[in-house]
Amino acid sequence: MRRVWVLQAQGMLAVEPQALQGVLELSSWLKLPLAPPWLAGVLAIRGGIAPLVDLASWLGWGQVNPTRAALLRAANQSLALVIEEVVGLELLPELPNQESWAEASLERQGQALPVLGLDRLLAHLERDARTWAREGSWV
Repeated sequence: MRRVWVLQAQGMLAVEPQALQGVLELSSWLKLPLAPPWLAGVLAIRGGIAPLVDLASWLGWGQVNPTRAALLRAANQSLALVIEEVVGLELLPELPNQESWAEASLERQGQALPVLGLDRLLAHLERDARTWAREGSWV
């Protein structure tokens, strides 16, 4: 069993309790021209900046209207994920991991729920952004 925060962003996903630093109501952020469609922009947070990522779009779940973000932190990296809501803190059973970008998979209401591994996720996002730029997808 594993205790995680469950987040709603078109689909459900989870984060470790220590990774969730807060939830922000989005009023303004800097949109980046020529950025991949899943990179909504950047946020100024606590004297630094964090990428604002629409993970639902990256996963092919559809886009989420950016009105709320979950601020996540791992090691020295911050990331803001566009979310619809925080469902709650839940204790869930583990499943075999099903996603390379996830740290683990849990079972919730008969469905596999990915637990975000921020280091893995950021590596995948960086790789996809480089591929997107190299292929000239922004043209």
